[in-house]
Amino acid sequence: MKKVLSVLAVVAVVLMAFTSCQPKEKTYAEYLTQQTKGWVLQAATSSPDYEMSDGSFVTDIYNNYLYEWERDYVIVFNENGGQIVKPGKHVCPEGEQGFAAETSLGNWRVEEGVTIGDRTYDLLYMYIPFVFNNEGGVDLDACQIVTLDDNILQVKYTMNDDAPGAKGTYEWMLTYVPAK
Repeated sequence: MKKVLSVLAVVAVVLMAFTSCQPKEKTYAEYLTQQTKGWVLQAATSSPDYEMSDGSFVTDIYNNYLYEWERDYVIVFNENGGQIVKPGKHVCPEGEQGFAAETSLGNWRVEEGVTIGDRTYDLLYMYIPFVFNNEGGVDLDACQIVTLDDNILQVKYTMNDDAPGAKGTYEWMLTYVPAK
């Protein structure tokens, strides 16, 4: 009987040691800020197809809507809550709307378990560098977190576009990867 209790005690100690050594899951903030070089856009799509000002429609807004320098922006999420955008190798030309130098965009934040209608979402409030308001400034955008880990930041952004020539509500899927 003592032998059985001793074996059970050893098994219990081993199991407790094994389970206590499991790595802790990172928080959204840890995933966002661990990329000290930042995140760069890799893909962007629209559903439904985005209506362009010339009347055409595009699904792939990364290749068919964004300028080269907008696809190249690097977003850095700082641990203090600040968000910075840096131009990549392609810089916004003078006179164009965009960022030609490193710019602080204010603060980002995550809200988990937000109920909208009958669904619950985890939201990342961030500044999307190529989404400008009518005055040419930037707005804090609520993005549904689709995937966030060491290698990918994927968010869904709902945009209501009431500009002449491109009207409607669109869901943009934005995929970012760690900057090199």
